[in-house]
Amino acid sequence: MSEPVIFSVAIPSPLRRTFDYLPPQAPSLPDPKSLKPGVRLLVPFGHQQVVGILLEVKSSSSLPIQQLREVYGSLDTEPVIPDDLLKLCQWAANYYHHPLGEVVHTAMPALLRQGEAAQLQGDDVWELTAEGKGLPEGALKRAPKQSHLHKLLLNEGCLSKQQLEHYSVNRTTLNNLISKGLARQSTRLPAAKKHGQLLRQPSLPLNPEQHTALEQIQLQRYRTYLLEGATGSGKTEVYLQLIERVVNAGNQALVLVPEIGLTPQTISRFEQRFAVNIAVLHSGLSSRERLQAWLSTAAGRARIAIGTRSAIFTPLPNPGVIIVDEEHDPSFKQQDGFRYSARDLAVMRASQLGIPLLLGSATPALETLHNALGNRYQRLQLTQRAGQAQQPDIQLIDIRGQQLQEGFSKALLNTMEMELNLGHQVLVFINRRGFAPTLLCHDCGWVAVCPHCDARLTVHQQPRHLHCHHCDHQRPLTRQCPECFSTDLNSIGLGTERSLVGTQMLAKGHHFPAVTLVAVIDADGGLLSTDFRGPERMGQLLTQVAGRAGRERKRGRVIIQSHHCQHPLMQTLIHQGYHPFARYLLNERQQTHMPPYRYLALLRAESKLAQNATEFLTTARQIAEQLQPASVELHYLGPLPAALEKRNNRFRYQLQINAAGRPHLQSLLKALCQQLDNHPLSRRVRWSIDVDPQEMN
Repeated sequence: MSEPVIFSVAIPSPLRRTFDYLPPQAPSLPDPKSLKPGVRLLVPFGHQQVVGILLEVKSSSSLPIQQLREVYGSLDTEPVIPDDLLKLCQWAANYYHHPLGEVVHTAMPALLRQGEAAQLQGDDVWELTAEGKGLPEGALKRAPKQSHLHKLLLNEGCLSKQQLEHYSVNRTTLNNLISKGLARQSTRLPAAKKHGQLLRQPSLPLNPEQHTALEQIQLQRYRTYLLEGATGSGKTEVYLQLIERVVNAGNQALVLVPEIGLTPQTISRFEQRFAVNIAVLHSGLSSRERLQAWLSTAAGRARIAIGTRSAIFTPLPNPGVIIVDEEHDPSFKQQDGFRYSARDLAVMRASQLGIPLLLGSATPALETLHNALGNRYQRLQLTQRAGQAQQPDIQLIDIRGQQLQEGFSKALLNTMEMELNLGHQVLVFINRRGFAPTLLCHDCGWVAVCPHCDARLTVHQQPRHLHCHHCDHQRPLTRQCPECFSTDLNSIGLGTERSLVGTQMLAKGHHFPAVTLVAVIDADGGLLSTDFRGPERMGQLLTQVAGRAGRERKRGRVIIQSHHCQHPLMQTLIHQGYHPFARYLLNERQQTHMPPYRYLALLRAESKLAQNATEFLTTARQIAEQLQPASVELHYLGPLPAALEKRNNRFRYQLQINAAGRPHLQSLLKALCQQLDNHPLSRRVRWSIDVDPQEMN
């Protein structure tokens, strides 16, 4: 009797396990044993039909064979998830303690998850049939337009829609050739750009620091490099010339950027330089566009792929380098569902592929800087601005006790007026949205709050409304206080509409050549944050936004308003720069036993009843302490309410686990998840584990 054939399949399910299936009885599959891991299978799951990913073909199961269901069929003949990417997904599922089926499905474009064919779409073209190619000369002399089109098709081989328009061929002429059996419509993939046409523009000359940094990056082997470059120091040119070497060697480059807003700027720069196929992957694309970009890269046609966080899962048949620009940015961490860090996955993926990883930032994350200082990453520094640009002058304005006009001090307004009169541009920065954070009754002190969250509603003027930026609750702007019926309602605070200013996005890599003054009108939020990462984020934002000033020949100025000008962190950042500031914070982190010197995980729970969430986390802590008692190796904190305790009518609590080493934390979380999955309380709450959390709210 031959051994049974059993498929181990990853299903998009919250269950932390894989599922076994049998091949179909009907011969709808090729030899089942020939199917490779990474192909998609259509399988029954409960009362549904779902798309799963084949992980393994094996001969035994933990369940009796008669209890296994048959797959309906295979959607692919070749894997859509190649071996190296499947290996990365399995590592990520284990590290972040998330169901493998959901991880693998996150790695695929939405249309592949829905069962769409994994085929590149071609362009419609028109070509001659065999009869058309053998048509005698002069056969169409009575139809000059058809004769002209016939000659074009003979010369070109085929014509696209754009080419037909270029030659002014009308549809009637084309249809006449088709009706005579002389031409036909077909589909062809766009021609891949040739290797010889690598550059559209010549590379820019490198300064000595850029040249040294580029020469230290070794291709064909794994190493993580930190390119720590001051804002405007020319990091992008180093990226471009590194990619030129990679593509010239026949390999591919994957570039991650933190925000969709940066993608068009990056793509424009790359397309101006390179005459090769470039794939773009981000959530702003249609599902069809994203699928085609993913498949183009997977087929090796796209030599360069540029995308946001989820682009880390793009297949690379000829991997050459991975670049993470603005690596410090918290946008690289997924904040719900599968809570992965694209930057950290880039480290693991580059290691598995044996290729270099380049992390670029003017303000490296403390974890990254710690790895560089410990020689786990190789540090490359660019200290000078590219070209003739100079570092801006930075000035602090103490606004304690000062009368402010819409948040601006008199000294700042005077300086802004002077710069504008000179024909320069001014960038005003505040890390808030909306016209004003708060609507307040001047008579009784009533404040407009969200009915679903522990948060105040934000005032917006265009259109006029109140808006909760946590649950998206909206309502018309109130004209009368609901408590005392006064009409004296004031918009208190500052916001981007009120000040005509920019938010965090303007701090991320944008180039404003005419800006000579950057004004930061509220710099104190990070110093007062309840999140231990608050000061780090403040330093990164202030340094990044200051870097928008004076990026050409005109020298820039930065003016920062603060109520805490004498704070040691503020003084260090302003007078010594980001690196001494980061060293100061690293020393604090070491003394307080926080990352990167220890390792964190947050167990989060939420419920419409606060008691359910706290009871679940209390039980989770008791189980954890039985598995790994609190000690020098492991600390527990909580359950505690999240910074925003109530959000969208659900109460949110968290338990913090602090470990001296990753192995201690990982072994505890694995055992804890197994017990919590089967605990009755887990059915009364939504819960999740966040490993290496970037947000403590």
